[in-house]
Amino acid sequence: MSEPISLTVLFGASKGFIDISIRLAKALKLIESIESKLDLLTQVEFNAAWKTLFHACNSSSSDEQKFALINDARTGFTKATCLEKNERLFYA
Repeated sequence: MSEPISLTVLFGASKGFIDISIRLAKALKLIESIESKLDLLTQVEFNAAWKTLFHACNSSSSDEQKFALINDARTGFTKATCLEKNERLFYA
């Protein structure tokens, strides 16, 4: 007669399988980590300000419209200083 499998052995084996599955899914980019999602959220303000400044510099609109775009970009960069770090904080 075979001995019964203990619950710790059964769950330990399934936990190892789940860990491997999660690592494989992350490697295949099927799962985004919470950190990567937070990084994207914190970069939104800076990216929007950068695009607004780019549009202001390359716009053929009136000076008044360019001034409004530059002010919007300045506001975005100011907000970004609270969120960014390292080189992007320096640029903000």
